[in-house]
Amino acid sequence: MATQDGAQEMVVVFDASGSTVEVELGFDAFQALVARRETLCSHAASLVRAAYVQVAAGLAVRAVVFFQFRVDEEGRLDPTFNLPLEYMASNAGLGPDLGLGRIRMASRAQCPVPWHAINLWEPATVGDAHAAQLVQKAVWRNRLGLKPAPVTKVRRAAVASATQRRKPHEAVQELDEALGATAEIRVAEQQRFGSRLAVGGGGGVEGLQTSSGRTSRSRARGAAADRARGAAADRASVATDGGLTPPPEHLRSELQRQQQSYLDQIKACREEIQKLKSSLRHERERNRRLQQLLRGDV
Repeated sequence: MATQDGAQEMVVVFDASGSTVEVELGFDAFQALVARRETLCSHAASLVRAAYVQVAAGLAVRAVVFFQFRVDEEGRLDPTFNLPLEYMASNAGLGPDLGLGRIRMASRAQCPVPWHAINLWEPATVGDAHAAQLVQKAVWRNRLGLKPAPVTKVRRAAVASATQRRKPHEAVQELDEALGATAEIRVAEQQRFGSRLAVGGGGGVEGLQTSSGRTSRSRARGAAADRARGAAADRASVATDGGLTPPPEHLRSELQRQQQSYLDQIKACREEIQKLKSSLRHERERNRRLQQLLRGDV
């Protein structure tokens, strides 16, 4: 089974210590376990440590969620199991570098959905013995025959449109693109106007000379001069302001709303950091006093 952007999905099951991969499952097979249509008799009556894995092109692991679930005596998965594995993988924090840059990793210590942290587990080892490294080695063995497709720019845009997930910078990018398109249209209009004046102006004046004489010719010349001056002024304006017209009111208000939203988010994050720092100082002071009591210094 694959995600919307072409990455392949699989689940690996570890031993009780989380140091060995014992079972590899396609995501369809794991969903059959969740639906209790299949059993996992090899891990009956136990708490199973597993990992949900997203595999990108080149069999490179791009995201891992280390989760756990219970299996009853008959090998059937706990019917209350309900983890949004794909969402957690897409919103996970950074994990170890497996050779192609740091992957996304969700575990008990860094869970993107805090109330699900109790259903995750934390790899205890580091280096080549880290559970993520074991997952990557299992993916390279490719016993499931995975064939992940490269994620193209067109597919990424289609997925973003389908899921309606916009990152914070996308609204600003849309505004830039809108302004750029407006500027190009205006420059094109000015060029077409200038070309029409250069090509058609002379013929129009000659016709007026023939039919109306010197007075009409003088008026035509005056009108042509006015048009030329107007076109020159417009071209100078375009050259001065870089071809940009003032952005529409709704775009300006959208940008201001986005900016205010980001500022509010930054403020909230700063306040949360200050609270965490205060709690950390309190805990350090408490630990220091407890150590003094243990040593008999107080």
